[in-house]
Amino acid sequence: MQKTANEGLRRVVGTLLGHAAVLGFAAGALLLASSDVRAEEAGNATEIEWAATFDQALEQAAAEKKIIMVDFFTHWCHWCKVLDEKTYSDPRVVKASKSMVNVKVNAGTYVDIAKKYGVSAYPTIAFLKPDGSLRMSVRGFRPPESFLPQIDNALAVGGQMLALENQVQDRPDEPRLRRQLIDLLAIDGKWSEAAAQCGALLELVPEEDRAGIELDRLVFQMRAGEDVASALQDWAKHHRDAPRSLEARYYLAKAQEAAGERVAARESFQEVAETGGKSWFASAASAAAARL
Repeated sequence: MQKTANEGLRRVVGTLLGHAAVLGFAAGALLLASSDVRAEEAGNATEIEWAATFDQALEQAAAEKKIIMVDFFTHWCHWCKVLDEKTYSDPRVVKASKSMVNVKVNAGTYVDIAKKYGVSAYPTIAFLKPDGSLRMSVRGFRPPESFLPQIDNALAVGGQMLALENQVQDRPDEPRLRRQLIDLLAIDGKWSEAAAQCGALLELVPEEDRAGIELDRLVFQMRAGEDVASALQDWAKHHRDAPRSLEARYYLAKAQEAAGERVAARESFQEVAETGGKSWFASAASAAAARL
């Protein structure tokens, strides 16, 4: 009788232990799953990429035809820190920032830059055109929900573009209007249309102004997916002493990479990195050479 009772007790205990093991496994699986989710979220989390210096941001924006977001701050500004913690860390803001060149400027140190853009309160976020001129600015802390529309406004070019297209149609021989239209098309990523407008602009300007426009056209064509490595190589060869020679050699390397010429691209990037000094082109070329 005692033996039967003991066997029954062992069966009950065994069953309970089995259930406990199953529950423990399930709980462990849930913990692992939640850990995987957190790891995935952490892996997807990114930060705003800030340019090393204001001058490099200007170089990059002019080359890539992008809006510049300048965060003017000071070390004693409380709301500047809150902006960093609450707004710049938001994934939506990080994603939107990828359409721009971003740079932080300590207004207490670089007083002349702050003065140039009329900054007198902190934080002030200035959005500049690719040529460095002011497009719009925002003062004070903004949470992500109200900061994102400001970025949208800074990047919005549709209405301006339509107005300029109409003006170009009315005055097709006016180089200034066509140049403005090219800049807006580039900001909007309409590379083929920007290249076509460069072709039209070449017919309207004197000989001494054509080299820069031709370089713009080649870069736009490259970004539109065309193979322009040979044409860029010719441009760099015939304009070695031009102010934009370094830029041309950088984009030649980009075009070689796009064409699958990895060895030639790496050599070109290395040459730009070695001769470009402290320019943005040299910094970007160094990173690209290391990647290849």
